[in-house]
Amino acid sequence: MNMLAKFRETAFSVLPIMGIVLALGLAAVPREAAEPWWLARFVVGGAMLVAGLSAFLLGVDLGIAPFGERVGEALAKRRSLPRLVGADRRLAPGGTARERQHVVRARALVPRPLGAPLRR
Repeated sequence: MNMLAKFRETAFSVLPIMGIVLALGLAAVPREAAEPWWLARFVVGGAMLVAGLSAFLLGVDLGIAPFGERVGEALAKRRSLPRLVGADRRLAPGGTARERQHVVRARALVPRPLGAPLRR
């Protein structure tokens, strides 16, 4: 799949949601309370979202998905339930540990207020 097709797919997924958010913003926010360039920033942010998500999903399609398909095919060819369950038990904790590791790192990057005690 090429980048243009992935961009189109992502745009068709994101643009309707952007339209709903824009309609709600126009209906709910008083004109006096809105910042001067809010619409331009919203559109630029949406375009950046579509571009970034397209690149990310293309990378997933090229890198991670083929690996998962090959592992799944190999496990299915074995037709062994204990082997399938064993593979699941070995792989699942690794993903969970990585998620926890990212959360801990993200919390460490959040600045703390001045004078707040360090927590461990």
